Amino acid sequence: MRLRSTRWLLPAVLAGLGACDPSVSVNVLGLACDGDHLCPTGYQCTALDGGVCVGPGGASTSAAGSSSGAAASSTSGGSGTAAAGSSGSTGAASGSAGSTGTVSGGETSSSGGTGGASTGGATTGSTGSSGGGSASGSSTGAVDCLILGRSYDAGAFDPSDGCHECEPAASASGWTNLAIGTGCGDGGLCDSTGDCVAGCYVGGVFALDGALDPEDPCQRCDAAASTQAWMTVAVGTACGPGSFCTDAGCEDGCRLDGGTACGCLSGFETCAGAAVDTCTDDLNCGACATACGAGSGCFGGSCTTPAQLPTARFALSAVKGADGRLYTLGGADMLSSGFSTAVEIYDPRANVWDAGPPLPQGDEFFSAAVDATGDIFVFGGSNTVLLQQTVELSPGAQAWSTSPPQSPEAFAASQAAVGPGGLFYIPAGVDSSGPDVLVWTFDPLAQSWGATHSLPVSTAYEGVAAGLDGTIYVLGGTNSDSTPNTPSALALVPDAGAWLTLAAMPTPRCAFGTAVDRAGSIYTIAGFNCDIGTGAKLSNAFEAYLPGAASWRSATTTPALPPVPNSVEAPGTVTGADGRIYAFGGWNGFNVQHDVQVYDPQTNSWVP
Repeated sequence: MRLRSTRWLLPAVLAGLGACDPSVSVNVLGLACDGDHLCPTGYQCTALDGGVCVGPGGASTSAAGSSSGAAASSTSGGSGTAAAGSSGSTGAASGSAGSTGTVSGGETSSSGGTGGASTGGATTGSTGSSGGGSASGSSTGAVDCLILGRSYDAGAFDPSDGCHECEPAASASGWTNLAIGTGCGDGGLCDSTGDCVAGCYVGGVFALDGALDPEDPCQRCDAAASTQAWMTVAVGTACGPGSFCTDAGCEDGCRLDGGTACGCLSGFETCAGAAVDTCTDDLNCGACATACGAGSGCFGGSCTTPAQLPTARFALSAVKGADGRLYTLGGADMLSSGFSTAVEIYDPRANVWDAGPPLPQGDEFFSAAVDATGDIFVFGGSNTVLLQQTVELSPGAQAWSTSPPQSPEAFAASQAAVGPGGLFYIPAGVDSSGPDVLVWTFDPLAQSWGATHSLPVSTAYEGVAAGLDGTIYVLGGTNSDSTPNTPSALALVPDAGAWLTLAAMPTPRCAFGTAVDRAGSIYTIAGFNCDIGTGAKLSNAFEAYLPGAASWRSATTTPALPPVPNSVEAPGTVTGADGRIYAFGGWNGFNVQHDVQVYDPQTNSWVP
């Protein structure tokens, strides 16, 4: 519902002036007018509220005037001065009996030209006679805004919508919208279209009254309670498919119990006031407060180890599908079949693997990402040659689609991240000329390619991730096989004009995995020392960049991060729906791996 602004409803204080009657056809100079009391034909109101009618009869209209000069009177033997009118307002004066009166008009106005000057007629009379002086003003003031034939002062509000004002610098012929979030009435704020509506403006986000916080569906806009903060919704409110709000927030696996309380679906329990997935929670495995010991984790509701990757491979990609399962895509097996088309899907809740639709062609070191609808995309890569492919797998589809447009160039040795607005960010990695600085973008909704700010350094086999706030991170990599690893950590903040340089990676390397946990920490997982000059070797480094602290956490910090149990190059890595980080496969220097290594931020430990 639109709200009418109260900011422009200012009372008219015009001593001695009556309301303007549209039926009056005589000189009405000086009669009051406003949005409800109009001037007769041939006359014009000088302002929206608190104005006067001006027109024929010896008065010239002040185009931007907004007030009337105050009347001044002279006493016997004295002189009177009319108060200055703003922007060419009318001065009025009268002389008293037997006096010689001189009346000065308005001074220079702040918003328009020079005010009219008037001189009362000098009259000499005997005792009891009177002389009267009259004056009329003239104006050279410029129009601030002339909208639909009516003139308005700078800063005046649209009488029909308090989110519009006269701002001559922006437009002298139309209304200018006030900034989003500006108050415009009881519980009302200006929205992006210039309407005054009931809503909230929190942290740069505008929401209509009743709308949910886009980052927390258990918070909503309640304009009657606050227009500057989110309000918590009632426990049991639905916050997603199969999810409801508890005291701890939106919890997966919940259901409404009797329409008021929040219960749990099969495999979930309420532990310490929150719904937990007892099929995957290492601290509540199978039941509340049943924690798994060292060397094991909760998979399928039992403390065990994860089922191994069916097809051993490295240089693969891993993504979380719309169904919560983890998709492992492509890669290579250098000792047997070469480049792999395998798509194998892991369900941690059941601790089982299923086969998915194979890729159209074998591929390694490609980029993969998932859009808001759950569609999986694969970009570029190589299989003896660099590829220019873009393929797409929709939820439930039995085959990959090759209909999306190909990438602008063939490239490989990179990763992809989903940024603000669902846009994919894909550094070029290696193209036909070697490591590159280009950063491509792909819009999955428009099915179109673009480019954004280039990297300050060329790099390939780098890590790429998106922070919780949409910041894109490009970490490490290598310039070539014969130069040191690139230690840089770079960030592209949403709407920023260039990449920022962050604290360098503690362990520079290439061909490592990346993942982001629920707290927003960005992990770099295993990898390879690409510096042949210092002895190329595998790495078991496990480090995390903490955006809030602008620093790294590693094996040498407190608390320390444990190293990856098995050193591997180019594992497929992803954060699961359970919050754990999964590293699939990789190359251990001798052969490709079936390993599934899982890190739990809750326990700060790896399995196996």
